[in-house]
Amino acid sequence: MGNIKIGDWVTQYRTGYWMVKELHPKFSPFEVGTVHKGDWQGYYAVLQKAFGSTFKFGIAFDTCDASLCTLVSKEQLARIKTYFEEHPKDKLKFESSKVVVPPSITTVHLQIDDQQQAILSAAIERMLPTLTL
Repeated sequence: MGNIKIGDWVTQYRTGYWMVKELHPKFSPFEVGTVHKGDWQGYYAVLQKAFGSTFKFGIAFDTCDASLCTLVSKEQLARIKTYFEEHPKDKLKFESSKVVVPPSITTVHLQIDDQQQAILSAAIERMLPTLTL
């Protein structure tokens, strides 16, 4: 992650130029080797996209592990600033956009005992009829 902080412009594994809007601590969900469940493992970054790889303006949101973010170069940062100076409506649209991150699904081994599993199973059975696709 380096020295990435809120407000920085970065690139990540998805194309484009993104502003860091939020940073959230990430903790290990597993017991693996010397890593214990709950150990701090870095940050998740909430990102707002302003430009695609061809520098076309468009807003999107994403989250990723902050270690996958790289600060933009001074030249890229200057290009971003120049664009917003020349396009104040786009700047206002970008700055006033509400951060909306779609929910994500991940798989995690819960490592729960039989009693906890029974409680979770019962809760899921009660909830299933109220869920929709």
